[in-house]
Amino acid sequence: MSIRNVNSNRWLVRVRTRINGKQVERKTTVTGDRHQAKAAEVSLRKGLAETAADKQRSLKICTLSEALTFYRENTTANLERVETYLNRLDRELGTVQLRDLSERFGEYLNMLKTERAQRTGNLLSPVTRNRLLVYAKTALSFCMKRGHIERNPLAGFTKLPEAPRDRILTQDEEARLLAVLQRKRSYLVIPVKFSLRNPIRKGDLVSLTRENLDRFRPWIHFLPSKTRNRKNRETVLPFLDSDLLSYFDGLHPECPYLFPQGTRKGEYVPLGDFKKHWHSMLVEARIDDFRWHDLKHCAITWMLDNGYTERDLRNLGIQYSPAMINRYYHTDAAKVLSKWKSAQDTYLEQYQKTAT
Repeated sequence: MSIRNVNSNRWLVRVRTRINGKQVERKTTVTGDRHQAKAAEVSLRKGLAETAADKQRSLKICTLSEALTFYRENTTANLERVETYLNRLDRELGTVQLRDLSERFGEYLNMLKTERAQRTGNLLSPVTRNRLLVYAKTALSFCMKRGHIERNPLAGFTKLPEAPRDRILTQDEEARLLAVLQRKRSYLVIPVKFSLRNPIRKGDLVSLTRENLDRFRPWIHFLPSKTRNRKNRETVLPFLDSDLLSYFDGLHPECPYLFPQGTRKGEYVPLGDFKKHWHSMLVEARIDDFRWHDLKHCAITWMLDNGYTERDLRNLGIQYSPAMINRYYHTDAAKVLSKWKSAQDTYLEQYQKTAT
């Protein structure tokens, strides 16, 4: 209740409202009868309404740059991974008035279709364009929910269809890559061997410690840092061959990481960001258009090709929906024909033995 009787002639008056998404409260104590308390309540509500109107006028957002700034300063989300896209939106569309943004953003997306990436020289993929759209819509929706804009001018825009990436290492490429890593004595030899058979994100791989290794199973278990259904379900990666187990047995007792990069000032350091080193190894191995994340495609394809089912993957805690598994699996008709031919050869061999 907004009015509460404290004693015979004293009243506690309290009113609440939301301003810019935050709850604001005003209260006072009134001496007198209930009519005087009611008048005090009306006065407090009027004052709060005026405060809300003042804040609305003072925080009115007119441009995309202002919306992005408000989003950055008030969101609790981690923007480290999206900062590049937010900066680009601010730089290229920041001065556009929100009333003109819908038309200008359509022109902007059409312009991006002909733009080429600086690093590769290829046309920008639909993924890049979709990320720019999604982060712009997110910032504007954030402002709209807090009453700073009346509507989201990009609400009518939808994401472009994205072709799933379908790239795994061939047997020859895998052999060349491992040979180069061993010849260069790269600290990525073991991480690559592990990731070729065990689907794991780069960030989770870097974070693995001795506590994640169960030597007696043997397997590696961990809680993924990123899941599609946002449930912390343990994931088990069981493909540890003799080389990997020998490597784990040979780790220094004081090394906390399963895959350290090396030592620095007498202390072991994690893999960290090895983008440049990884790229140099790919160049040396003459492998084009391959990313570290593609090792997950290799691992999922290897598991499914070697008899594991989608249910098996889910039972291991590998949290991929059927649609995601289809995206990661590298389809190849030659594999099907090879299996069929192998089965046919076996049948013919048994038939000939029976006939003779």
